[in-house]
Amino acid sequence: MAATIKSDATLRAIKPPASGRVFYRDQRVPSLQLQVTSRGTMTWYVVAKFQGKAARFNLGHYGQASGAGVSLEDAREAAQVHAEKLRAGIHPHREQEDAEVRRKDTFAAVRDRFLRVYAAKKKPRTHVAYKQALESKRLQAWEQKPVYEITRKDVIDLIDQIAEQDEKLIMANRQLAYLRKFFNWCAEKGILAESESVPTDRVKPPLAKEQPRTRWLSVAEIKLLWEVAGGQDYPFGPFVQLMLATGQRRDELVNMQWVDVDGDRWTQSDNKGGRAHIVPLHPLAKGILADLPRFKNATLLFSTTTTTPVSGFSKYKKRLDKAIAAAKVQHKLEGVFDAHWTLHDLRRTMTTHLRQMRIDRDVCSRLLNHAPKGITAKVYDQWEMLDEKTEAMNAWGSFLERTINGNPDNVVKLRTSK
Repeated sequence: MAATIKSDATLRAIKPPASGRVFYRDQRVPSLQLQVTSRGTMTWYVVAKFQGKAARFNLGHYGQASGAGVSLEDAREAAQVHAEKLRAGIHPHREQEDAEVRRKDTFAAVRDRFLRVYAAKKKPRTHVAYKQALESKRLQAWEQKPVYEITRKDVIDLIDQIAEQDEKLIMANRQLAYLRKFFNWCAEKGILAESESVPTDRVKPPLAKEQPRTRWLSVAEIKLLWEVAGGQDYPFGPFVQLMLATGQRRDELVNMQWVDVDGDRWTQSDNKGGRAHIVPLHPLAKGILADLPRFKNATLLFSTTTTTPVSGFSKYKKRLDKAIAAAKVQHKLEGVFDAHWTLHDLRRTMTTHLRQMRIDRDVCSRLLNHAPKGITAKVYDQWEMLDEKTEAMNAWGSFLERTINGNPDNVVKLRTSK
């Protein structure tokens, strides 16, 4: 490099080389260069990298500010604009074409790609969770919006709506987590340019720390719930009873198939842990199964279409709570179902009452299909504990029968807890 361009005075002092061409770099904007040929032609260029490769862009011939051509100040400004676009992944010569392509990257289009390319490779339940979160009706306003136009405020408004209007803090936390993964994936794949901020960055979850629930149903609440659910039609009435009778997760019952049931065993073909899990069935649970309707060619136990799992639990839960409230009045009961409860609390209910019977905590954990902890439990101990689980389940079934029939106090203590 013969010299560095500092001002117009530097440019006026430049003399053409005897042959060939020489380049001068601008002092203020390093990516700006001036090419001078032996014929005296002076041409501005921007030299930078685009997608990891060297790129060169012609800005035009040099000229004084008052005359034809591109002045030093104009060249500096143009070079800075080009550099910003290149860093954003926009080719200046294909800007219009790139803009049209990016406008096609709507939230709906990119979301479908994300679900197909990323989420589909996860566990089935994780894939479903992503699908439900990203296809939520709350996101309809984003459907045709290019991803790069979705702002941090858009995300904050959405999360606030769930947390404040719907009063569902945990759901808002989950929604933010799924959106954060989606937008980070967009950045990783170049759908969001490096210069564009990820809209979920610095968005805090409404619930800073999720506290584990401790709610479980008392004997009186179990008796009332069983009575109310037993008076409700298929699929939800028997569904709630079977969930209480087995202590298994709601989604595991949702996906339960007839082929999974063999006598007094339910072998889960799909569960949250993604591992084999055998659930012993006590007589009360088998009785519920025996009373379920069997539809031609239906594989699922709980379905209103015979082909898709039952849904609509939030609406049903509201109806169930109203029915419980009416039953409380009818039976003149006090102190039952005064605190909020969820279907998931039925798992905690079974476990708590089994522990009161002195059923070993490890056995309870296996019944719940919780992930084992420690290298020994995870890798070396492959014992299914089927005998222990069967004994515990039969104890739970007997307890439920006594509770339903009004004699819950006759509980046999099977073993000493560790």
